[in-house]
Amino acid sequence: MAEPEMTRELFIHRLLGGGVPRADGIAGTPFTIYHGEVSGDSDGPVEVGIGAPFA
Repeated sequence: MAEPEMTRELFIHRLLGGGVPRADGIAGTPFTIYHGEVSGDSDGPVEVGIGAPFA
């Protein structure tokens, strides 16, 4: 069976449901860092992450 297409919703679902501990409140919300232009001709680079609590 083929992998489903990576859409925004699927990516966020995997990011949040991956078992990685998250910080509470706004500190644990997903965020994106753009290091360059994202357009039809250029794709970044882009980082996506979530805030994790201190160990």
